Amino acid sequence: MSTTYDMDTLYTGKQAAEFFHTTINVILMWRNRGWIDDDGQRHHLPVADHDDNGRPRYRVGDLFEAERGIRRSRERTGLPRRAWLAHPYERRTA
Repeated sequence: MSTTYDMDTLYTGKQAAEFFHTTINVILMWRNRGWIDDDGQRHHLPVADHDDNGRPRYRVGDLFEAERGIRRSRERTGLPRRAWLAHPYERRTA
């Protein structure tokens, strides 16, 4: 069964972290440090807008793109997978 997402839905960092089963620090790393694509270009998670409290919000489509870009970057460089990139069902328990 396939799940469809509205790619224009906006999430705060906290909501995005919960959605991707990670921490807010990871979302901030995607925004601040970004990732390098196959062509050597650096990309960052863009802020779509801010909520009423001034917190940045991110498009779901941009979040998926960031997560995919980080995965590809890790695979290309041969660096080990981080727990925060693992699918929640693939995570190892310590």
